Parts: sequence; structure tokens; C-alpha cells
Amino acid sequence: MQTAHRQRLYSWLGLALMLTASAFFVRYAINNWAALPLGLWHAALLPALLGATGGYLLTFVVTGFAWQRLLKGFGESATLAQAVVIGLLSQFAKYLPGNVGQHVGRAVLAHRAGWRKAAIGLSMVLELLLVLLAAMLSILMAIVANSSFAPNSSLLAQILGITALVCLPLLVLLRYVDPLLRKLASLMPAIGPISLKRPPLPQLLWCLLLYTGNFLLLGAILWLLAMQLGSGAAANFWLLTGSFALAWVAGFVTPGAPAGLGIRETIMVTLLEPAYGPGAALSLALLLRLITSLGDALAFLAGLWLNRRQRSRTPA
Repeated sequence: MQTAHRQRLYSWLGLALMLTASAFFVRYAINNWAALPLGLWHAALLPALLGATGGYLLTFVVTGFAWQRLLKGFGESATLAQAVVIGLLSQFAKYLPGNVGQHVGRAVLAHRAGWRKAAIGLSMVLELLLVLLAAMLSILMAIVANSSFAPNSSLLAQILGITALVCLPLLVLLRYVDPLLRKLASLMPAIGPISLKRPPLPQLLWCLLLYTGNFLLLGAILWLLAMQLGSGAAANFWLLTGSFALAWVAGFVTPGAPAGLGIRETIMVTLLEPAYGPGAALSLALLLRLITSLGDALAFLAGLWLNRRQRSRTPA
């Protein structure tokens, strides 16, 4: 009973935080709308938007490939096509209230594919851990590589940051993965008997690299947009990458914020305004939301088409 009460309280607090952040962002947008670059909606920006949307769609393929490797590590004969299609179909549910629909949808579709509940549940939890670790690594890389993201960082702080980049993944994967999976198995008897060994460490590091690549790709998308908005030499890849990674983590851990709505934009404009000004910071936040929303819709449609093709090729 107390657990249910805490969960409700946690959800209400997340909802309040999302509404507060959204209100702040809307007010920020109204106050700084006149500062938007004149070419924000110009046709010359269309190639960059198309390229950025294509780059965002690529992240679904990368994520599907990494999930397939995790499933194979748990003994499932998942194909890349299956993993990608399930990801494409389920991700659109992240826009539902609660910010958990995409995980529930993916688990249901994966179970229909014939995979064991234990392998599905544990692979998804391990994926979340690796994605959060990838976000932390992206933020650390931004701090180490770019003084704009941490202007007061000293040489010692940078050395410590480089050391953390090397040691943090190994520490987390070696020290915490096995206890976490055992604890999860004990708390989730509904997923069936647990007799699975985790994927080997090299495979986990490979998946971590793939997820980190996704954050770097989103940073590159923001860099491309910043260049098109006229930021020129001021377009700072590491500042943009670190800002997005931090904003993504905040949106992800906030319950009740569909796709990090409001949370992500508020953090991005706060971090980017000192370097880019309010107009460019607002433009980047709005354009990224536009690209990801459009990309999610296109990904869902692509998933429907690919799923139909897979079914038509499967013998009755």
C-alpha cells in the first residue's frame, strides 16, 4: 500500500515538474520569439531538416541492432529486422501520459515474436542502464573536450574526467549489472523462471558504444542546425551534445513527461542561451522537437510497412 502511495506521489510530482517546465518554456518562447533568426522557417533550411530527420531515423536502426545483441546475449534468436521493427512500432507510445507506453508496447510485441519473458524484461532493463550510462559518458566527454560546457574546469578536473571516461563503464558493468539483474529477477516473478546469464562484457561494451554513438549523432544534428541558423564558428559540437544528453536524462527520469516534453526544452535553452543567445537557443530546442516528433511519426509508419512485409513473407 505504501509502495502504491509513493508511486502515485512520484507521478504527481513528475507531472507538476513537467507542467512547470512547460509553462517556463512557453513563457520563454513568447518573450524571445522576436529574437528568432529570420531564416528559421526559410526554405533554405529544408535540406538541413531533411538530413537531420534522416539522422534521427538512423538512431532507431542503431538501437535495434544493440537490442538484438542484448537479446542474443540472453540466448534469444532475434533478428535485426525483428528488433528494429518492434522498436519502430513501439516507440510512438512514448507520447502517451506516463512515459512508459513505449516499454510496455515493446515488451508485448517482443512476447508475440516468441521470445521468453525473462530475456525480454532483462534485456530492456539492461538497455536502460546502458543508455543512461551512455548519456553520462556523453556529458563527461563534453566536459572534458569543451570548456564552454564547464567553463571553470581545471586541468586536474579534465584529467579526472578522462579517467572517469575510461573507468566508469567498466566499474558499472562489472560491479552493478549482475546484482541488478538478480534483484530484478527476484522482484519480477511474473516474467518466468530466471536461468539466464548476462551477455559477456565485450558485448555490453559494444552496445554501450552504440548507444553513445546515438547521443553523438543527436549532437551532430544540433550542430548541423546551429550552422544553418547562422551560428557559424560558434556552433560547438560538444556543448550541443552535452546539453542534449543532460536534457534527455532529465526528461527520461521525470515521470509523467511524455517524451520529456517541456523538461528537455527548458534545460536546453537554459544551457545554450549563454553561448548562442535566446533566439538561437529557442530555435534549436523547437527544431529538435519538430525533428524528433516528425521522425517518430515516420518511424511508426515505416514500422507498420516493414511489419506487413515480414508477415507477408512468413509462411502460413
